Amino acid sequence: MLNMNFQESVIIETENQEWQPSPASKVFRKPLAREDRESGHATSIVQYVAGASFPEHLHPAGEEILVLSGIFSDEAGNFGPGSYLRNPPGSSHANGTDLSRLSLVLLESACLRSWMLQPFMRLWSSLYSPRL
Repeated sequence: MLNMNFQESVIIETENQEWQPSPASKVFRKPLAREDRESGHATSIVQYVAGASFPEHLHPAGEEILVLSGIFSDEAGNFGPGSYLRNPPGSSHANGTDLSRLSLVLLESACLRSWMLQPFMRLWSSLYSPRL
């Protein structure tokens, strides 16, 4: 387990973390919170190297994705930086990218915590929206 006591504050300097391999080739992650190695709750920054793909997989308790850079592509379409996607419990998808991509991914109990992303999404939007 990693950072699973939600009653404690946690600060992670992600630029100091090493990328860890995932089950898919060319897909790496920096875990922020994790219940178990490949199941249960997980919050991670996920990096897809150009040309990477992740085969179809199930999300029994749902998934939330915030695209930080690049393009997230799956059966629903192509989504750029600042895009928020929520896949409901029991959903499945395959995804990949022709470009490098960074995403913040929340699995399992994540669908119950989407309110946590709202301030982050507003800040991200204000920092990275085109200025007229």
